[in-house]
Amino acid sequence: MPRVHLDDLTDWFARAASKSLPDQLAAAYLRGSAARGDNIRGVSDVDFYIVLHNNSSIDPSSKQILSQSLRSLIQEANRRWASEKPSFRVVPMSYFEQNKVGSYLTSLDSRILLGSDVLAGVARPTTSELSQFGLEEFKRFSDFWRQLEGNEADFRSLSDIAACKQYVAMKLAQTALFSRGVAALRKQEISNAFGKEFAGLNLGDVVEKAQELRENGSERSLDSELRYFIDETDEFHRVLRQNLTSKTRIYP
Repeated sequence: MPRVHLDDLTDWFARAASKSLPDQLAAAYLRGSAARGDNIRGVSDVDFYIVLHNNSSIDPSSKQILSQSLRSLIQEANRRWASEKPSFRVVPMSYFEQNKVGSYLTSLDSRILLGSDVLAGVARPTTSELSQFGLEEFKRFSDFWRQLEGNEADFRSLSDIAACKQYVAMKLAQTALFSRGVAALRKQEISNAFGKEFAGLNLGDVVEKAQELRENGSERSLDSELRYFIDETDEFHRVLRQNLTSKTRIYP
């Protein structure tokens, strides 16, 4: 995404959030690929992470006002910036303690836009906490993968199937790493770490191809290339799932 588009959107968001949530807002961040600078305009979401003070939703009348403010903010974003695909996650401060690992991972690729950097105070998870998180997330994305296999007829094209599977392939690789207690990684580091951790599976090229499809756009690939990638990712899922299943009891 050319920088000017991202700057325009984040500048608008900062002004709108300050106006809409003057008392409830503890912090607001840009997160994910947009914060790292490797998002693709029209393909990647521009993710905003909003942190509210814990008391923001306790009082019923305050909760209603907050809900209306957030709804107006999101509706205006989707109306004015639909082509940039804005996405919003809203959590209270107490969420950090309840979701320690997820909050820590969010802190690794977020850029502060408003308020104080509350994510900077999130404690690094232990190896066992990271491992459990990885196993649970791997199961979730693995189950989603199997749903994809059963619903490929619902996709409009091979390009749609490949685009969806490249995303899930990246998430499977990431969470498989976490299941081994590997330190949290930024997305651009996943392929290298995957290759080291799962060298025996010899499937690092699948993750690299997934990154390539994300960066270059699967709609510009030949159908034969897309079908090959889809077949390879299905094998990737089978082997990776088998590998983890043999070492855990998370699956029946």
